[in-house]
Amino acid sequence: MRSLIGAGTLYESNKSILKKEIEAGFSSQKVLDINSISSLFVPNGSYNYLFELYVQAYSQLFSIPTSTTFVIISPNSLKRGKPVALSDEDWFTPFGKAIFDYELAESLKSHSSLIEYDNTPHIYETSAELQLPFISYLVQNRK
Repeated sequence: MRSLIGAGTLYESNKSILKKEIEAGFSSQKVLDINSISSLFVPNGSYNYLFELYVQAYSQLFSIPTSTTFVIISPNSLKRGKPVALSDEDWFTPFGKAIFDYELAESLKSHSSLIEYDNTPHIYETSAELQLPFISYLVQNRK
């Protein structure tokens, strides 16, 4: 299980407070009528500075099915481990566990000789972690 490293510094670690912050952000957003989204580009950085951008981006996902699989592509800023690394762990979030999709990972790996399982680049990289509270909130609060 991959532990949080940005919670409490880059975003709120308390589930109740984080949920209220996200709900307040979403309440001011106008949801676009979008039938499908294939990709979403979201910045990497502290919610203190970029929260409004996260809210604007993720508010567009209200209409997608809760069974949607998310692929988070993030940089290897510290240049540790394999250049194209898949984390093979479930990730802990303030809203609970984000489940690793082994079948999808194996399918991605089978289509590229560059992709390898390696958790090293993910240990101190927060860019993917910052996306998980919003994704988890959307999926859990629409069931």
